[in-house]
Amino acid sequence: MADLIRTTEGFQTIKHKSNETLTQINSLNLLVEPLKLENTRLVRDNNELHMALIQSKEDSQLRSNSVLLSLQKLESDNSDLKFLLTQKEKVVKNLEEEVATLKFNYENVISKDFKGTNVPIQPRILQQGKFSQRDLIETQNSFMNKEDYVNELRTADEKCSHLNSKLLIQ
Repeated sequence: MADLIRTTEGFQTIKHKSNETLTQINSLNLLVEPLKLENTRLVRDNNELHMALIQSKEDSQLRSNSVLLSLQKLESDNSDLKFLLTQKEKVVKNLEEEVATLKFNYENVISKDFKGTNVPIQPRILQQGKFSQRDLIETQNSFMNKEDYVNELRTADEKCSHLNSKLLIQ
């Protein structure tokens, strides 16, 4: 019987300790529950922020790629336009040279036409072409006969017509 009493007393002690431990566990669970809820909320917020960061990075990369493509296209267009400008400048330079030549030939023809008459060569023509009287006289001396004069006049007219048609096309 003494063993039974000791066993019962031991059982009662263990039961009491078990109840105390359960009470402590329940009170600790009550303290931990808000922390668990807070932790769950923080994990969810962290995941949302992480996804937003990933999305933001992807959007930024897409915009960056788009800007780079636009920049490359604009640089290519700029290069093409510079090339076209250079070509146009060459064409304009050639046309200006051709115009200067035509003016010179025109003034030569006009000066030869008026050589035998008393009508003076208009100074305005000389100033526009930037040729001196001496240049015109030297050119006049290069034509020996009327046939050369007519051929030169015909050539100058053809060049003038050709130049006018080029200018009208552009």
